[in-house]
Amino acid sequence: MNTTIKRHTLSVLVENTAGVLSQVSRLFSRKGYNIESLAVGTTDDPAVSRITIEVLCGEAQIGQIINQLRKQFSVYSVRLLPREQSIRRELVLIKVRAESREVRNEVIQIANIFRASIIDVSTQSLTLAIIGQESKDDALEKLLAEFGILELVRTGGTPKGDVLAVAQVAGIMAAKRTHELIPMCHPIRLTGVDIRFAYGENAVLIRAEARCKGETGVEMEALTAVSTAALTIYDMCKAVQKDMEIGGVHLCRKTGGKSGDYEKEW
Repeated sequence: MNTTIKRHTLSVLVENTAGVLSQVSRLFSRKGYNIESLAVGTTDDPAVSRITIEVLCGEAQIGQIINQLRKQFSVYSVRLLPREQSIRRELVLIKVRAESREVRNEVIQIANIFRASIIDVSTQSLTLAIIGQESKDDALEKLLAEFGILELVRTGGTPKGDVLAVAQVAGIMAAKRTHELIPMCHPIRLTGVDIRFAYGENAVLIRAEARCKGETGVEMEALTAVSTAALTIYDMCKAVQKDMEIGGVHLCRKTGGKSGDYEKEW
């Protein structure tokens, strides 16, 4: 009997209702298995959520877990994602002590090297966000520990099944920093950014909606969100397929701004 313990990743589609996550996690605790990592998000269907779970156990045990999950009334499907066929990325937020200009400059230089984003600045600290492989995130965390890490949040590794979740985060972050990416775009205090995905024929369709309380239009923020989400999907999937194409980015509808309202004719 094979008793080798290794990390397994499960992608579980469940009914998007209250109590389902607790139901699933209790199954693991009853069997005595510790969940190493867990990520939850809605799919393109708002009524369905995807739970991505990492657990340490043997081959026989993972088979038993899959069978038990499939018996749950609220579980639609369970997939075991082979590690060698999965593209894994992790989102990490790190709040670092930075009380002097010299320290802030050093932290910013390190962030640039690792291609991390500075998402919040205060007189006492800097907050960084990075999406990458776990080894890269570990290296950044080790360097920043010398300055003093005040807070740290890690999503855990998200495999191929959660590419869209990472793309959604990237698109939202980009929308909020459009003025830093595109000259002549002024900073706008957004009240919301929604990014949704749908599957077409051999394609992923991306739709972004940006909102603000001011009278200005926010079409550039929405277009930036869509473009960044598409590029993120390409980046995470290029190891599998390099001939992917990004196209058809356009404005569907806008309200407000000096140019007035607009709606695309289909």
